[in-house]
Amino acid sequence: MKTIINCLSFVVNSLSLLTQSNLKPKTTNLKPQTTNHKLLLSIFFFVSLCLCGINSYSQDSLSSYLEMATENNPLLKSKYNEYLSAMEKIRQVATLPDPEFSAGYYLEPMEVVSGKQIADLKLMQMFPWWGTFKSSKAEALSMANMKLSSFNEAKLEIQNKLKSVWYQLYSNKKEIEYSNETIDILKSLENIILGQYQNATFSSSAVKSSSSVVSQNSETNNSQSNDGKSGSMGAMNSDSAEKTENSMEMQKGNSMGKSSGIIGIFNLQLEVLELENNIELLKDQQKTLAAQFNSLLNRDLSANISISDTLDNKYNPSQAYIDSIKANNPMVQMIEFEKQSYENKIQMSKKMGLPMIGVGLNYSIIAKSAESNSMMNGKDMLMPMLTVSLPIYRKKYNAMVKESELMISSTDARLTNTKNELEVEYIKVLESIKNAERRIKLITAQQDLTERSLNLLVSQYSTSGSGFDEVLRLQIQLLKYKIQASKALTDYNIAIAMLEKLIN
Repeated sequence: MKTIINCLSFVVNSLSLLTQSNLKPKTTNLKPQTTNHKLLLSIFFFVSLCLCGINSYSQDSLSSYLEMATENNPLLKSKYNEYLSAMEKIRQVATLPDPEFSAGYYLEPMEVVSGKQIADLKLMQMFPWWGTFKSSKAEALSMANMKLSSFNEAKLEIQNKLKSVWYQLYSNKKEIEYSNETIDILKSLENIILGQYQNATFSSSAVKSSSSVVSQNSETNNSQSNDGKSGSMGAMNSDSAEKTENSMEMQKGNSMGKSSGIIGIFNLQLEVLELENNIELLKDQQKTLAAQFNSLLNRDLSANISISDTLDNKYNPSQAYIDSIKANNPMVQMIEFEKQSYENKIQMSKKMGLPMIGVGLNYSIIAKSAESNSMMNGKDMLMPMLTVSLPIYRKKYNAMVKESELMISSTDARLTNTKNELEVEYIKVLESIKNAERRIKLITAQQDLTERSLNLLVSQYSTSGSGFDEVLRLQIQLLKYKIQASKALTDYNIAIAMLEKLIN
């Protein structure tokens, strides 16, 4: 684009110099030769408007950035490790209590019927009531699923932020591109106007020279009329006066054209300064957005970011239904898993309120006694044991069940509130999508009409040389419409990203 505009500027300047070299003061032809400039100006604006509408395409790298964020974002790593930690909890609750082993040694052997008892060894294993492990595992699994839903919610939030920043980077990039294109157009137009101004100045000098020639002819005619040729020379004096008057009017018009051309150049330069200042502001914003984007990817804040040249504006929001959002949203699933964990905890609390059964062995070491004649003298004793716990203090277990029931009521209310908020958010997102669609449609129509009006004004300016201020105004207005169109498309995609977050 810049190369083409520079080439056009070079051609314009070359033609301007060529026209100036061909202009010479003649009494027979006093009209400035500016037709070539006006024709070239029309072609220039036509080509510029066509080139500004050309879109360039590059590969969309947003999906790769989303994968990178899922793998590298520290918050997501933290959430996923919490989920893995919760999964390890399942192995803990589904394991029997550690067996108990006890040993006792008699400092003085105790006399028994069958000898002398030296030591006792006891091993005991407790078993919870049937179904306790199942309830405990179900509760731990629900808690792990809660952590997984929390991870999914954080992942969707990170991806939504990443998309939002990426779309803002696209909007800033397009605004900078459009502004630079407009600056190139305005500077090239400035060269054209300067060329016309120089031609007008040269034509003015030619007019002055021709006026002096006409004056000399008039004086000669007057002297001849004194010799008796007043009849025929009167008509010549009248023609000479008329030519002089036309020359003065042309000189006056050239003077006014120079004045208006200078004012037009000043206005054009003011617009260029404003655009250049806005570009610097956009570049600073671009750095901040890039740092925010790279922070989400957990990499160097100054790393380069690949931004697509186009955005898609085709999406069917009717594919998303609020019922599916209420059922599949990670926030809803997290609360539902929390509710399941409390329900399983109720079952586990009831099982814990039932007796626990212990099975063990008691081994007694017996030494021989010289005073005993028993056949069992010196034989060790092995005694199987059975233990049953007696959970007679019921207040603790009843309180555990009541606690879980109250938490279930709390999660029900929180679940209802979350679904209501999601429904409201869904309606807001749909409104944002429709609003962005309307803006895109409106701005597209405005941009088309502005381009048509600009083409007509350029044609008028090329023929009459007037209306430059309006041409400049419409050129700036066209830039604003392009920027507004890119921002509307950005807002549309940000709203779509939010809808995808709600759906997934």
